Amino acid sequence: MINRQRRIHIKLIFAGMSLFYSICPIKGQNSTGAEIITKESFLYGRFEVVMQSAESDGIVSSFFLYNIEAGNSCHWPAENNEIDVEMTGNNQQIYFTTHHPAPVQPWYYGENFYAGFSPHDTLHTYIIEWEPGVVRWLVDDQLLYVQNDSVTNDLHYPMAIFMNLWASDAIDWVGVWDPSVMPRQSKYDYVKYYKYTPGNGNIGTNNNFTFEWEDPFTSLDTARWDISDFTKLGNLTTFRKSNVDVENGYLKFTLDEPQPNTEFIPVTFSVNMNEYNLLPSDIVYLNGSFNNWCGNCKPMTNHDGIWSVTLNLHPEKYEFLFTINVWQTIGYAPLGSACDYKPCDEFANYGLYVPAGSAAIVLDTYCWEQCSNCQSTSVTQILQTKEKKLINIYDILGRAVKEENGQILFYLYDDGSVEKKIISNEK
Repeated sequence: MINRQRRIHIKLIFAGMSLFYSICPIKGQNSTGAEIITKESFLYGRFEVVMQSAESDGIVSSFFLYNIEAGNSCHWPAENNEIDVEMTGNNQQIYFTTHHPAPVQPWYYGENFYAGFSPHDTLHTYIIEWEPGVVRWLVDDQLLYVQNDSVTNDLHYPMAIFMNLWASDAIDWVGVWDPSVMPRQSKYDYVKYYKYTPGNGNIGTNNNFTFEWEDPFTSLDTARWDISDFTKLGNLTTFRKSNVDVENGYLKFTLDEPQPNTEFIPVTFSVNMNEYNLLPSDIVYLNGSFNNWCGNCKPMTNHDGIWSVTLNLHPEKYEFLFTINVWQTIGYAPLGSACDYKPCDEFANYGLYVPAGSAAIVLDTYCWEQCSNCQSTSVTQILQTKEKKLINIYDILGRAVKEENGQILFYLYDDGSVEKKIISNEK
């Protein structure tokens, strides 16, 4: 039996790729979740998934469409569009929702259903049919809900396909998050996309759709999907590539505790100050999210007007800028430029992404408050001319040790480089 539950019509407070509820937030232990997004966006169509959601309070599993370009082009919320299928682990309801643009805050409405089964126990088919002015939701080929109100005409921007698994602190919606339930897993069998071809289709309502492609998840097609990495959603979850897996013909997302991050990657930052009239006593500093914008923690070294410093950073996403004499003068990226890491906020910080397993990274040398690479001398050459000093020796477990025979050791130098040596027992 299909039971229709209460109608939802609430204004949002926060931006989101999926629903962000602001009701009764709580603080809790962080988690690591998973998300993939199609590289392509689609204007109308039939979107089909077979999935099994994750059970337990505080957990959200999803399959939805979202206008990702609205955020990328700073047109959120004026061009906010979203169509959702979501399950929360605290009950057996399925949420069907659309999100709409507004001058200040987007708004959404939809309904939630009990379809006579628990979506957490077995795989079921969920379908979104999106046409101009109409959205339909079907479960196991049964039509459950239609939106054809005048506001549905707001949904006219191309949208990418999203799937994710995350923990929410909105207890009125998902229940109280209990970290002890981790790990939890959601599962996807396939995704199909049908193009909107009114009058020329062969499937779906009024045969308005034509099959375009299917992903059976025999492997993860990185030509089709982007995998979110070091991307935060809400207060409790960071998406990681390591939590996305394909196994036995299923795409699997895992929600679990963050693992200790023991990997360090040398990253070299530099800025060309030759066009800026520095005094002999002036010092250029590097400030960023990696050092909590501390001010004078990371003085840079001057070499013929190019100031540089190398840091050992965990794989992560970072923002940074350059300053003179602690915070006396600040060198932002040009506002709205390609170097403005988050162009939609009020800060014009530079930024970088340090992927796991990366080799040492040498960033472009920016001129003060510029975006173009203006190095007159290779920073790599500058680093090579400096005499390296040994900082410490580590074993394979990351413990500081003394050099001994019969070990695999890692030598960390002051320029950020790491040298691996195998110490032979032979004399």
